[in-house]
Amino acid sequence: MKQRILYLLTMIFARPVFYGMARKLFHLSVRFMGLLNAENFAISGEGVFLWRALTNRTKPVIFDVGANEGKYAREVMKRNPQARLYCFEPHPRTFSRLTETAQKLGFQALNLGCSEAPGEMPLYDYSAGDGHGSGSTHASLSRDALAREGGQPVSETLVQLVALDDFCRQAGIDNIRLLKIDTEGFELQVLKGAQELVSRGAIDLIQFEFNEMNPYTRVFLRDFMDILPGYRLYRLLPKDLLPLSPYVPLEHELFAFQNIVAIRRDIRFPG
Repeated sequence: MKQRILYLLTMIFARPVFYGMARKLFHLSVRFMGLLNAENFAISGEGVFLWRALTNRTKPVIFDVGANEGKYAREVMKRNPQARLYCFEPHPRTFSRLTETAQKLGFQALNLGCSEAPGEMPLYDYSAGDGHGSGSTHASLSRDALAREGGQPVSETLVQLVALDDFCRQAGIDNIRLLKIDTEGFELQVLKGAQELVSRGAIDLIQFEFNEMNPYTRVFLRDFMDILPGYRLYRLLPKDLLPLSPYVPLEHELFAFQNIVAIRRDIRFPG
């Protein structure tokens, strides 16, 4: 009976005249699935998630990779002023603004990018017209990801990179409560530089953005599942977490703004 109904509905509505209606329903549906909810920390689910992750934690270590001017950092410090927060931001113009926030709130700002190995790479950004990047939130280590729409002049700045495994070893950091990554399509490379931490369970929670830049960096959600076998993956909803298991390409490989949370399998969350 179910297949018969589906057959009839398909025969009726699978026509160009109904495409506009189907498209509007599709965009509405993906918002219910945790996509495109970027207006603020409430609708993105980040506010509730941070509260659950940081409440009643004594001096939790938080890494904010791709901190930009410190919007996420402010939310972290609001929910746990005792947090030991390390913010990584390679863009020199953006970093200067991040430093001001760090001085006010008492966290550590580092003028570094993160990747799978230490070194130098060009950081691409929309040109400010003075030979330097504007400091946009779209600045990326992938030129293709930044210039995906074309039409805007692009600048490049050589920046310093560090692997998180090396950084934590040198800083004597044994456990990270939350690793947040927002690097405009470069998130997988950041995790590749943290494989020692991941393999020994030194990171409790990981939050990363998956969006329309990923087709340009050739990175799928499946790649994150493969590199994080000891974690359960969820999509953030405004007040909850949507499990991303079992893997279904039609439902998982949706290239639009979304926050993915990886929780170590032995952790009860919240808790």
